Amino acid sequence: MKGTKVPENVETTDDVQRRIAYLRTHRDEIAGRLISVTARCGMMYITKQLARFKIGTGQAFILAELFIKDDVSQDDIRCLLKMDKGTITRAMQRLEDLEYISRRQDDHDRRVVRVYVTEKARAIEREFFGVLYSWNQGILKGVGAEEEQVALSVLRRMAENAEVMARGCV
Repeated sequence: MKGTKVPENVETTDDVQRRIAYLRTHRDEIAGRLISVTARCGMMYITKQLARFKIGTGQAFILAELFIKDDVSQDDIRCLLKMDKGTITRAMQRLEDLEYISRRQDDHDRRVVRVYVTEKARAIEREFFGVLYSWNQGILKGVGAEEEQVALSVLRRMAENAEVMARGCV
């Protein structure tokens, strides 16, 4: 309708098209791209630093969660890390082959596989978290404490939004 005012918080099709055109030439202003680049660089760093343990990033994410709390179901870890069943099974098999974890059927529900950290894994735990700490400190270089808290708050909100958007995809 002619003369109808669009509410200020609603983007028009023209607004969206202008933003898309702008972002095509300003890739460093796309939040998802920056997060993706940071994540890929993190994977390269962690893979290189943990190579002596023969642990890749997929296994590292799993092991980090298990160091915090083991005796959990394989499916709980899968859901927490947003991994598909095949990927989690292969990563767990690799960790089991390396003797960093053991898996057993649950005593009460034989469909559930429970995962435990081994003594071999506990022996590298300090060095393992040292690598993660080093990465975290490296990416926060030059970022003040207040900026860090703001960034973490924004990233948490973005992660929540991403989970909502991806729901049903995993």
